[in-house]
Amino acid sequence: MQELWKAFRLWPIYWRLGAQDVRLRFRRSSLGAAWIFLHMGLSVATIGVVFGGLFGQPLRDFLPSLAAGLIVWTFLVSAVTEGGAAFLHAEGYIKQIGLPIYVYCLRTVVAVTLNLLLTLPVFVVVAAVSGLVPGPGLLWFVPGLALLVGFAAACSLLLSFLVVRFRELAQVIPAAMQLAFYATPVLYPPEFLADRGLGWIARLNPLHHLLQVAREPLVRSRPADLDSYLVALGLLAALLLLAALTAWRLRRRIVYFL
Repeated sequence: MQELWKAFRLWPIYWRLGAQDVRLRFRRSSLGAAWIFLHMGLSVATIGVVFGGLFGQPLRDFLPSLAAGLIVWTFLVSAVTEGGAAFLHAEGYIKQIGLPIYVYCLRTVVAVTLNLLLTLPVFVVVAAVSGLVPGPGLLWFVPGLALLVGFAAACSLLLSFLVVRFRELAQVIPAAMQLAFYATPVLYPPEFLADRGLGWIARLNPLHHLLQVAREPLVRSRPADLDSYLVALGLLAALLLLAALTAWRLRRRIVYFL
């Protein structure tokens, strides 16, 4: 805990490293980080037209839910995959600089959160085009965002150790998230599953509840169901506990695993 607290206090370092990661992805690109916004916008428009037609949904109602779902899901995928690679990406720093090792986990949290903030304007544009008028319940997005950032931090603190120790996880995690995508109501409303007697799939899927705590305030200006907040908090607590136990076992041997 002392080392983690030292890492938190070094916020100028992990903030700049995280922001640099975002900038370097688009180095020498004329649009720079605006490509993140453009890519998400084109994805929402294309998927919205295709799946809106397949599902028989009016675009005015379908596009805001789709945009919010894709934005939050992209964040969740990045939090898991990039969080797992935090130490691998920082191998040179870890072997040469004596910073608290958790700085590199927080660096990943900063990078994925900045990506999320850069894609949120896509939802603003879609909401404006669709005539969606936000209400006071939109403020519930703030605790939802806090839960998402906490999830990213917990994933990075846990998976960064596990991926370094068990390299196969670097291949397993993206495949697992791809499978989870099909079981999570991202491209379609959760009501589709309930209407077909498959609502249990969403109820048992913790990623669905993380999605809801951010999507419901954006789309319907209301908080998500209480179950979603409880599941999100329980998942966060479990991940942090596992991260603490894993770090206790592996922290001193990370250099030898790299």
